[in-house]
Amino acid sequence: MFNICIPLERREPPVDVQRLNSRRYLFSSSSADLRLQEAAVLCADQICNYDPFGPIAAVFGAVVGFGSNFLNVIRDENKRILLHNGYHRAVALRELGVTHAPCVIQTVTRRDELAVVADSSVANAAFRYFGAKRPALLKDFFDPKIRKILPVRRTKRVIEVELQVREFNITG
Repeated sequence: MFNICIPLERREPPVDVQRLNSRRYLFSSSSADLRLQEAAVLCADQICNYDPFGPIAAVFGAVVGFGSNFLNVIRDENKRILLHNGYHRAVALRELGVTHAPCVIQTVTRRDELAVVADSSVANAAFRYFGAKRPALLKDFFDPKIRKILPVRRTKRVIEVELQVREFNITG
């Protein structure tokens, strides 16, 4: 199962990088797993193949890369579990006969923590997902009475990164 979700020999699709101006860049890929991983501050000795205009104090950068294909679930204080990301993977695995799969579990102990781990559509409708007597279940995707299979166009994942700098002096 691990080899399906995140194989060690995984070959990522190409990423196109486009410079829009001196401080804006677009990263695009056919992979929906492309994402901003983090912002990072690097020291001069961590930078290769760059010819600076002067001595480097530090380098601030946006790390764009790929996430895993693990299912992502959120468990609340009442132990209800919400499949937060990975519906398509879960349905595809189930159709292949797989009944168990590894997942990343994020536990929230209070509803206000949803704002940190969940997207806004979940955080703003927490009762729908964690309070309803009968929330939507994965098995609902296989019920022909309530599901509809739609054709889906291929998409490209695009991340725009813009650096905003403010310079000022402070006295004192």
